[in-house]
Amino acid sequence: MENLDGKCVALGVTGGIAAYKMANVASALKKLGADVEVIMTENATHFITPLVFETLTGHKCMVDTFDRDFKFEVTHISLAKKADVVLVAPATANVIAKMAHGIADDMLTTVVLAAKCPKLVSPAMNTGMLENPITQDNLRTLEHYGFTVIPSESGVLACKDVGSGRLPKEEVLLEYILHTIARPKDLAGLRIAVTAGPTQEALDPVRYLTNHSTGKMGYALARAAAMRGAEVTLIHGQTALPPVKFTADVPVTSARQMYEAVTSRFDATDVLIMAAAVADYRPVTVASDKIKKKDGDLSIPVERTADILGTIGPKKTHQFLCGFSMETRDLVENSSAKLAKKNLDMVVANNLKVAGAGFGVDTNVVTFITPDGTRELPLMSKADVADAILDELPTEAEAVSSANKNYGEAQLVSVASDSGAKFFEQARLKRQKAHDEAIDSIKKTMKASSLSAEEKKEYTSQMTANLEDLNAENEIETLIRAKGFADCLCFLQSGRADLTVMTSGDALTAAQVAQIRDIVLSKSEVTAQNITVVEVK
Repeated sequence: MENLDGKCVALGVTGGIAAYKMANVASALKKLGADVEVIMTENATHFITPLVFETLTGHKCMVDTFDRDFKFEVTHISLAKKADVVLVAPATANVIAKMAHGIADDMLTTVVLAAKCPKLVSPAMNTGMLENPITQDNLRTLEHYGFTVIPSESGVLACKDVGSGRLPKEEVLLEYILHTIARPKDLAGLRIAVTAGPTQEALDPVRYLTNHSTGKMGYALARAAAMRGAEVTLIHGQTALPPVKFTADVPVTSARQMYEAVTSRFDATDVLIMAAAVADYRPVTVASDKIKKKDGDLSIPVERTADILGTIGPKKTHQFLCGFSMETRDLVENSSAKLAKKNLDMVVANNLKVAGAGFGVDTNVVTFITPDGTRELPLMSKADVADAILDELPTEAEAVSSANKNYGEAQLVSVASDSGAKFFEQARLKRQKAHDEAIDSIKKTMKASSLSAEEKKEYTSQMTANLEDLNAENEIETLIRAKGFADCLCFLQSGRADLTVMTSGDALTAAQVAQIRDIVLSKSEVTAQNITVVEVK
């Protein structure tokens, strides 16, 4: 769990029945090291006394804007400046309306209006009041002005109505505060996909094959990445763990479903961390009815599942790929082989037989294996291991730079008129090299005797697609030059078409761009929205 040492949290408590829950929030924040200031509305004091918060925080609980506290400072301004985050919870419809329209008629609304730090609002009220269009408009207004609105929970309310409007659990409010201020957002801008947990391969409607993975490591990675500002997608098998907030949640069951979930999102991903324990084999057939017990042994034919990293590794452009390796012997040797075979940037390896590592525990002992060498880490919590892994990732700027080196730089380059020919010559060499490397990688992989028929078919399809792209690129370039352009270079990759066109005079017109687009559409499977045209002179 993160700590909040050196952080100031301002809690705004309004006159709702759930006000009493905020004592637990204040207490938990103090345990995390936060400096907690509590501001109450007059109505809130009817539900819980200021003395409770003063005892828990060690600070005077502010209620009256004009309280004579004998400090030579303007209290509401000093609080607004001191706070690293403001949380208003429970937030009544009345206070929400005032904040949305800039009304500052008490200590709380005055501090909120003056504060420049992040502001969180947690509505709690009767369902009818919450769903009233006026309240909904006010919440949207707050979001428009940069407030974060924490969704209410549903259930039985204090008034005995059933519906939305309950204050979220204290741990949810804490998680929002932690997400806002606990960690630097050093991974902001990165799109990170994390896989976690086991897969299940059905035998019949009752039974399945699985493994001992609990998903703890993958979930720790997803949470840490989200805390550090990344856009996170968590693709996970069946686990008993609570959902990770601030992530896109993608549940799957089988290895095939995980394969489809990962590969369909790969092009839009900057970093993929495969922490899931994906089944290597599945039953050849799944019985439609329960397999009945009989005398004697049971034999179940199995087949290889698709190798996710083995499939996408050779295709990667700018992506950073991190795999996991669970071994019981020859840790470094086996993991290094995986790194090379699957074209990974990093393997996180651990030994199941080492105390403190493995499935179902909250600690891990891992070794980082990269093309530059190996690094052993001591026994650490899985949360700390997650941060150590994330520390190895490229920043957003580095990721963009890496993407640009894979010919994507043509989308950004500005070339002078006297260097245009040289640019096209060099770009064609880069393109050819990229295609050659992709094809060579596929050929090497296909030589592996362990590949299933399905995997060989997939790699053959990849080889065919690469060769078809080469032919299409040449045809597109010939047709575009025939339209009167001095030169053109087309690069087809991952469902995209990036074109660089040399002009000799005026800038490209809309009609000329449409001509180029139509040529690409006629000679490839690329859609119009995935075509980029860049002009050089």
